[in-house]
Amino acid sequence: MIKMRLSLIVVIRIVFGLLIFFILLVCLLLLNCHKCANNEVNFKSDVNFSSESCVNTVREYKEEIQRLNEKIAALKLELNWHKKLQKYVVSQKSMQGKESLNEQTFLNRFTPRTEYEVIPYTSFTSQYMFGEIGFLSKKPAATPIGQQAEEVIDVIDFGIRFLNLDIESKADRMVIDNFVEGITRNDLVYGTVYDLYFRSNHSPDIFKRLKLVRPYSNLQPVDQIETIETSNEWINLILPLSGRLDKFALFMERFVDVCIRKDRRIFLTIIYFGTEGQKELKQIITKIANKESYQHYKVIFQNSEFSRGKGLQVGAESWKKGNVLMFFCDVDIYFTNDFLERCRLHTGPGSKVYYPIVFSQYNPEIVYGGQPPPPLAEQMIITNDGGFWRDFGFGMTCQYRDDFFRVGGFDLSIKGWGGEDVMLYKQYLRTKMTVIRAYDRNLMHIYHAKSCIKTLSDEQFISCLQSKAVSEGSHKQLGMLAFGSTLINGKDPEWAQKLKLSLNDLSNEK
Repeated sequence: MIKMRLSLIVVIRIVFGLLIFFILLVCLLLLNCHKCANNEVNFKSDVNFSSESCVNTVREYKEEIQRLNEKIAALKLELNWHKKLQKYVVSQKSMQGKESLNEQTFLNRFTPRTEYEVIPYTSFTSQYMFGEIGFLSKKPAATPIGQQAEEVIDVIDFGIRFLNLDIESKADRMVIDNFVEGITRNDLVYGTVYDLYFRSNHSPDIFKRLKLVRPYSNLQPVDQIETIETSNEWINLILPLSGRLDKFALFMERFVDVCIRKDRRIFLTIIYFGTEGQKELKQIITKIANKESYQHYKVIFQNSEFSRGKGLQVGAESWKKGNVLMFFCDVDIYFTNDFLERCRLHTGPGSKVYYPIVFSQYNPEIVYGGQPPPPLAEQMIITNDGGFWRDFGFGMTCQYRDDFFRVGGFDLSIKGWGGEDVMLYKQYLRTKMTVIRAYDRNLMHIYHAKSCIKTLSDEQFISCLQSKAVSEGSHKQLGMLAFGSTLINGKDPEWAQKLKLSLNDLSNEK
């Protein structure tokens, strides 16, 4: 391993030594100035110490102080550099009691037993990363952004500075152009490992390889142990609705089982748009309220065009009993008691909001091969061919009423399908509050046919079509449905013709 020029202890001693020297210089300056003043009073004495020489002495000391300040600043930078160096370099000694990493174990510490245990590397250059880049985008290649960009710049810069520690000649020193590529992955025991390659300045066939690790430290508690009591924490479940009373009846069956009979701390606020179906809605909710002795609900009628954002806003405004925890829900959502408790645990007034990632069910007709699907509870299984994680869904969320209005609520100027949920999510991201974005196994979107209205903007219409496409079935299932007969007959689909027809159809529809 390349030796560091200065140990941290030596650097610290030098810094403190210079500080002491600086203090002594100041004292000496004051003493000389005092003598200089005395000589100016007794200028007829034999001491050859004029006021002009005193001024020169003060100037010299000021210049020396300035030089020492600059030296101290440079040493502080050097000290920070060595502290940073200590965090990264692969130590030959034991790290946190684990076996040390070496050439044999650096990239092959764990021997996978099957192909499913292999953790792939992400490869990168100074400008691009290659793999599944980005949580939402999952691009195969992309310029790193956010924390990934900071990490790539930090690692490459560290590698360059580390390689230059023992290089005196300017012709041999590494710069950003010498970096060829690197690979990285998270070793779940040791930390993040990096394998970096730099091309020599003297030959294109000579490379410097640098192995780095950002090690994990031992587990340690953060802050004090916290006790959370949820027995008195009520949730105001706000449900916007327009028509679809058959779906609402099914929703209320699940609501009775989960919220009324088991949880018993849920207030239901229904915002119903339109006049058609109001009577039937009242009958459904009244029947349940009488049978279950349930009075914790409110129905608000809106004689206007359906707008989910407006419905949720109205539902939040209608609550007048303080800072309640709200759950923005849809009639097609299936949830359990475990989710409701998670809703309470992952939110905090003024501190946390919960944006769960919903598991979205594929079309049951496709999933079950045209056979009648089993009961709904049995369909709610997380499998590759059963559904997908709706990464781009931000509509289901738990947050406190005061926080919702503090960030401005929904942008009600957005018309049509989607958009207002994402805007609210972005508003929270701009605050200092913690946004908990996590996969939730007890919150599922029940499949329903999706209709994309032609009057939507082009962006909204395309987003709706894309959502409709990915909601029908898995890649494998849709591929077999679309091209199964062609593939079985040994023929390749006529891609160009199909794409042309598809684009023409889309243009004509709009």
